[in-house]
Amino acid sequence: MNNAQWKEFAAAACDDAGIKQESLEIITTWDQKFEHVDLFRNNAVFRINNQYILKIVGTDALWHFNIERAVLQTLSEAIPAPRLIASGIIENGSPFIIMSEIAGETLQNAWGELSPLELRQIAREIGAITAQLHRQPQDKLAAVEAEFGGRNESFEEMKTDRIAEIKAMDRFSTRHKNELLEFLYGEARDFLDVPPAFTHADFSHDHIYLTREYNELRVSGLIDWGEAMLGPPEWDIAFHWFWTFSQDHDTMRECIDAYYQDAPRPDRFARRCFATHFYTYSMNEVWDYFTESVDDSESIVRAMITSLFPQEIFGAPD
Repeated sequence: MNNAQWKEFAAAACDDAGIKQESLEIITTWDQKFEHVDLFRNNAVFRINNQYILKIVGTDALWHFNIERAVLQTLSEAIPAPRLIASGIIENGSPFIIMSEIAGETLQNAWGELSPLELRQIAREIGAITAQLHRQPQDKLAAVEAEFGGRNESFEEMKTDRIAEIKAMDRFSTRHKNELLEFLYGEARDFLDVPPAFTHADFSHDHIYLTREYNELRVSGLIDWGEAMLGPPEWDIAFHWFWTFSQDHDTMRECIDAYYQDAPRPDRFARRCFATHFYTYSMNEVWDYFTESVDDSESIVRAMITSLFPQEIFGAPD
C-alpha cells in the first residue's frame, strides 16, 4: 500500500476513537521488514498529534493485539508504560490500539553517552520495576491466553525449535547433543513448572525509554507489550542480561540486587536462568554467544551455564 492508503487507515482509527486528527506521522508499516531480521512487521505504527501512538495490527497478529491491550488495561501506575487511550477495529477488519507516547530516548541510543554511575542507577531502577511488573494482576492476561494460547503452547513450540537446533549443530558431539536434549526434556522443563509471573518476555534496550528531569536520569517507559506472557520470571532476567545490558557485569549485578532486594534469590539461579531461557524464541541467538570448545568427557550443560551466566553475577552453575 502507498502512504496515502496507510494514512486513510490511521484516520479511520482516529475517527473510531473520537480523536480529532491534527497531525499524523507514519513511523512504520507491516510492508516493512525488521532491521536485523528478515521478517515483516506485525504492526503499522503512527504518531498522532505529537501526543499518541497508534498501532494498527495485521489480521494475522490478533494474539499480539489482544495481549498488548490486556497488558495496558492491567499495568498499575507504578509501571512506567504507555497508557491505553482507545482500541477498536477499523472497517477493513484490522484492530488498532491508541496509546500515550513515551517521552525520551531508548536505552539503546543512550547507552554510549551514559556514565558508569548513571548506568548503575538505571539498572537499579529497571530491576525494581521488573520486580513490580512480575507482581501485576494476571486475570486479563490469563483470559487472553486461555482463548489464544499462552505459555504451555509456547513451551511446546520452543521445545520443537530447540530440538531442531541441537540436532543440526555440527560443533556438538553426539554425546553433548544427547545431554542437551535430556536437559531440555527434563530439568529445563521442570524449572518452568512454577507459579507464573507477569512477564514482558521481550526486554531489550530498544524497548526501554529514558528521560532526564532536573538533571536526574530515570526510566520513562517500557514499550512493545505484544509478546507479554505469564511465565517464569527468569525469562525477563535473562533478557536483561543479554539485551537490556548487553552482558555488562556491573549493570546486571545492580539490576539483580534491586530485583531481589526484598526476596532471596531462588536456588540454582544460574541454572534456572539458562534452563528457562531455553524456552524462549531468543535462544537461537544465544547459541552464537557460546564459542568455547568442550571436551567430550565434560558436561556441555555445565560449560554453557558457566560461560553464559557468569558465577560472579548468577552464582554457581550447579
